[in-house]
Amino acid sequence: MFSEKRIKDKLVAISEKTGWIPEYHSLSDIESFNAHFEALADKAEREEGKREYVQDRLNYDELKWIDNEFRICACDYRYWSENYAFINANGQIQRFKRRASQEMLLELWGERQELGFGIEQQILKARQQGISTEVELAISHQVNFGMGVIAAVASYDSDSCERMFGMAQLAYNEQPMWMKANPTSDRAGSFLAFAGNSTRLTQYSGRKASGIARGDTPSVIHISEVSSFPNAEGIIENSLFQSVHPGPRIFMILESTGNGNTDWWAKTWYSSRDNWPGPSARLQPVFFPWFIAIDIFPGETWRREHPVPSGWYPMPETERMMNKCAAYVHQTPLMRKWYGDGWRMSPYQAYFWEGSYLEYKRKGNAKGWLQEMSCDDIEALQPKKDLVFDISETEKQYEIRSPYSLWAITGEQIQEKFHPNPNDIDYERERFRVSYNGVVSDVSGKHMKELVWEFVPLKQKEEKGGLIFDADLKCLIFKWPERGYDYSVGCDTAGGSGGDNTCIQVMRRSPDGKEPDEQVAEWCSNIVPHAITHPFIMALCSLYHAEMNQEPLQATEMVYGTGDAAQIQMAAHGYKRFYKFSRLDGKNPKADKKRSKKMGWYTFDWSRTFMLGMFKNAVENHWLKLNSPFLLRQEIPAFQIDQAAGGKTRFDHESGKHDDRIFAMAIAFIIFNDTESMSKRIEHRFAGDTAEVKVSYEWPEGMVVPYSQVSSGFEDCL
Repeated sequence: MFSEKRIKDKLVAISEKTGWIPEYHSLSDIESFNAHFEALADKAEREEGKREYVQDRLNYDELKWIDNEFRICACDYRYWSENYAFINANGQIQRFKRRASQEMLLELWGERQELGFGIEQQILKARQQGISTEVELAISHQVNFGMGVIAAVASYDSDSCERMFGMAQLAYNEQPMWMKANPTSDRAGSFLAFAGNSTRLTQYSGRKASGIARGDTPSVIHISEVSSFPNAEGIIENSLFQSVHPGPRIFMILESTGNGNTDWWAKTWYSSRDNWPGPSARLQPVFFPWFIAIDIFPGETWRREHPVPSGWYPMPETERMMNKCAAYVHQTPLMRKWYGDGWRMSPYQAYFWEGSYLEYKRKGNAKGWLQEMSCDDIEALQPKKDLVFDISETEKQYEIRSPYSLWAITGEQIQEKFHPNPNDIDYERERFRVSYNGVVSDVSGKHMKELVWEFVPLKQKEEKGGLIFDADLKCLIFKWPERGYDYSVGCDTAGGSGGDNTCIQVMRRSPDGKEPDEQVAEWCSNIVPHAITHPFIMALCSLYHAEMNQEPLQATEMVYGTGDAAQIQMAAHGYKRFYKFSRLDGKNPKADKKRSKKMGWYTFDWSRTFMLGMFKNAVENHWLKLNSPFLLRQEIPAFQIDQAAGGKTRFDHESGKHDDRIFAMAIAFIIFNDTESMSKRIEHRFAGDTAEVKVSYEWPEGMVVPYSQVSSGFEDCL
């Protein structure tokens, strides 16, 4: 039906069995015959009262034509859709004409069918790409020509579902009389059945959508706007997927625009994108960006009304968008096949995007424009709320981030269950040890003891997709200790029950304000409880103490009690340099801090706002250089502005996301900069201020690099 090879094989088989020789006709020939047939049918109606009596008036050549066309159409979906399918385009019934996105989709279907596999896809789309139209035409074709096909279209939105069903019904109705299967049941807008070939098409809308997997399980399925389903996990994953078993006759399309990045649709997309075609990803991920619809973005009228001015040059946001689109085409095999390796966006499309972006931005809805006109899946699945950080600035941070090595920490008071998996250890690199001259207590009193930890080298992990890699219990070291710098260690602890992370961040302080502070190490785990976090903190403090005359300044988040155990145990083992917390609105904040007896960072409403505001300012102005891909790719893009009780704004993570790295890093920054003047920093421009997103196309010949592995490098702004 979709595969050219399968179509040819089928036609040859029929020809050899019956002696019939297939003859493809031009559209003009088809239109001429259809007009001739309609004239005969009209005459039959005038003279005998029914159009159906036209069959008695057909001669041998006319019957031969009909037989030829019916057989080819039954085998060849493309021939049928391009010559006999009609759609409603802006209120006008017209012959279907395929767009670029629809051509690509049809090619993917053909590839799957040629391999003898079923078609099960998750299609993340920009709007107005014609995906629903193509899918409904394919369903109409299967119901009309197939045998034993049970088809279903579903959407939680009733209007959307009716439009989808209407597309299939219109395509059926507009066929010539001699091509239509004989309907035995037709409930307007909800059900079509054809007893002659045992096929049927059912519509499931609104609450009825939950019944799609009940009764006879469909083999042809189209579910639209999945992101709007209130219980997609239960209805689709736990019910439908368990009923529909993969096979060569399965045609299941789930399609939707994005609606945030934490719902079932988004989680399924990330899973499919990062794991297809492996056994842990059922759905083939397909994304169609806006720029492939060159006929509507922009349309001909817009282009005539707004020609690109002579000498126009795109602004930085437009350039980043163009680079991102080029990168997506380059790294996506399907796009590269269609557009070529050197594709670049045309000036008129870039000019159209820029003008519309500026209009949306003036209205405070730039985020809405980026989500509707997404260049890649990251933009298509943007969070619903406004973000705290300017992503264009954190994008620059990502582009200049430092490389890292991976280490596990073992030794003093670190239980064996937290030791690394032997398969993860890099045996070609040397281990090293650090020590701290501390104290231990027993029944006989306190004793001096050298506390020793070993850093075990781990194999470098490949950064891939939304999860990047499993970083639990892994220490990322970006910069080694250097003489002349002071270091701070911030810690945000958790319960160790698999939810929130306990996170340790190490920051290097600029000695004179002429360079940015910098993140130099990061350690996280969601299985180490706060009560036994102290040996990991002390191991990192000991590492960065090696080139210092004093210990790193340390602070743990203290308000909810989980940080108490870590700092109490550190103090009990002889650690001395803790941050002293105090109010900062007095006449002499530095003196108040010296007199304070509170050790660690206490997060109250005022201190939380103060700390995160200072941290945001430092990151966006590049006074603090971040290096962690988890911080820049996972937590910062999901840190949003919420409305708290009383209308106040509050910075917090999205539902299902984390902010532990943010808080630990913010603590490491603020304990050095709470009372410091920013005057020296403002005088200097750092590397991030002028960094631009660059796209490299220098991949080794023949090397295939999945877009999911590199798209994060071109993720753009809100």
